[in-house]
Amino acid sequence: MADVTDTFYEGQAEIGIGAQFKIGLGDSPETFVAVADMKSAKPGKLDGQIHDKSHTRSPKRTREKKVGMIDQAAWIFVMNWRADHGSQNNAGGDGFDEYDEEADTGGGLLAMFLRGDELNMQITRVGKDAIPFRGSVSGYEIGEISIDNLTTLTVEVTPLAAFAHLIG
Repeated sequence: MADVTDTFYEGQAEIGIGAQFKIGLGDSPETFVAVADMKSAKPGKLDGQIHDKSHTRSPKRTREKKVGMIDQAAWIFVMNWRADHGSQNNAGGDGFDEYDEEADTGGGLLAMFLRGDELNMQITRVGKDAIPFRGSVSGYEIGEISIDNLTTLTVEVTPLAAFAHLIG
């Protein structure tokens, strides 16, 4: 859509139907495999540092600022917990490499978290370009197991390098 200044126009929005969270397997060319039963993906907040560069002679007694680095908080993924699915567990399978205890390779999200793997990942949306990023599973929390609700799994994935410029 073009510039919308002083224009009436129909609103546009996107819903998450069909979106996927995919993890690269490290092969060449790299294969990306989807994590099962994703319910939601919340991008981490982009936070810019602001440094105070004020001094005793700052004009008009007003603080002066300088822009610093950008921090990219973890993405939060919520999914239906499937303990037996290779994408979510330690054992792997279901498209993910089987866990190899001797080599300490393979497995699903839990194995990746326990090892601190740094992996290529992407979010795909229907009809849109993938959002690629390099990340590490930095949190893994199984929700309440009860008779009244579905059990969820919440996974945090921290981006390891700049990726926000790729969203478009």
